[in-house]
Amino acid sequence: MDNSNEINALVKLIDDPDELIFKHVKDKLMNLGVNIIPHLEKAWANENLGDVFQHRLESLIHDIQLNNVFKEIGDWILNSKNLLEGVLILNRYKYPNLNQLDIENKINQIVSDVNCKLSDELTPLEKIQVINAILFELYGFKGDKATYHDPENSYFNTVLQKKKGNPLMLSILYIEIAKRTGLPIVGINLPNHFLVGYKDVDYKKSDTVFNRDSHGILFYINPFSKGAILYHDEIDDFLHELKLKQRPKYYAECSNIDIVKRILTNLIYSYSKENNKKLIEELKKINQLFN
Repeated sequence: MDNSNEINALVKLIDDPDELIFKHVKDKLMNLGVNIIPHLEKAWANENLGDVFQHRLESLIHDIQLNNVFKEIGDWILNSKNLLEGVLILNRYKYPNLNQLDIENKINQIVSDVNCKLSDELTPLEKIQVINAILFELYGFKGDKATYHDPENSYFNTVLQKKKGNPLMLSILYIEIAKRTGLPIVGINLPNHFLVGYKDVDYKKSDTVFNRDSHGILFYINPFSKGAILYHDEIDDFLHELKLKQRPKYYAECSNIDIVKRILTNLIYSYSKENNKKLIEELKKINQLFN
């Protein structure tokens, strides 16, 4: 029989009372991967075979999607140059059918508006003021202070849609806009917060003793506070409030892997506040791929 007939036959066995038969069916369908999901969703919509069938089918679709996230994150870790790619892989953990082209178009529209106002004559600070005016005033993006720990604040598509999010997601959007306009904006992975920094392109790292002024960052930007500008002294004060020592990693550019791991950390914390043990367990398994 052809593949379609085989899938139909397997789907009709999903609610078989024999657990061994169901396990065999599940394994066969899992091995077919994400390409089978539209077929399973059609069966879920059309078949009226009771609660067992519906529950098993929903669980099967989720497990196939989760396996795909595992695979894609594992591949991304090996070549993590594209930040947005890693962010959207995690996004598909909850929104497997997200429209990546729609997300790209929304970012590029903001970039187009920013580019209309930028010029080579502007100073770094003036260029940041342009981004801030477009992103926070024209488009109305802002930090979500009312529901700060809402898991939705850690899903990029949701943040683009509702135009508010946590410090990390707003920083990722800021980095993507800056990258597409040619500005050297990088992530700064602070404890309890996330900023971006304007990188000094002429900076050359030396082997000198640690100096928090010597990490190639001209100044810092807080996207959660509408792009407020911060300097090294203010990072010092922030660390002092947390009773933390000054460490080089708090002042310097972090990696794309650091950023995606931070998304996972935020999601795990958010779901722990909701006591969603199943999602926490799955996210922790994804997090283990980074170790």
